[in-house]
Amino acid sequence: MKKSIFLGVLSFLILGCTNAPKYSKTSYKQSIANIIDSLVSENNIPGLNFSIIYKSGKQQNYSSGYANMEKKIKMIGKYVMFSGSIGKTYAVAIIMQLVDEGKIDLENKIIDYFPENEWLKLLPNIEDITVQMLLEHSSGLSRYVL
Repeated sequence: MKKSIFLGVLSFLILGCTNAPKYSKTSYKQSIANIIDSLVSENNIPGLNFSIIYKSGKQQNYSSGYANMEKKIKMIGKYVMFSGSIGKTYAVAIIMQLVDEGKIDLENKIIDYFPENEWLKLLPNIEDITVQMLLEHSSGLSRYVL
């Protein structure tokens, strides 16, 4: 399974890095869709959403498989799938890049970055919570605050 996923990612990189105009936009998109379909079927993945976001802001979305296998509801881009805990790793990596660039200070209060979000002001001790506290899971917020 890991080998198939690796080959799929490698295929995306190869398709994305070739300068030769072998593919029209339509066949390029179809090639990506075919790779995603193959990954889903070969690895028994129920459903998958995949997006490519270019520097220009243009976004191409792809879906394959099912959102609900029992009811045979096809996967489409509007269905949200949660990434689980891996999202924390991505978030920290991005935040630390912003720290390196001087755009975020770990000691600043989190509310300073989102002053227009009224719902944040409803959280207990929000005025005391720093970016670093959130990253360390030491903010004092309960696990589920609604």
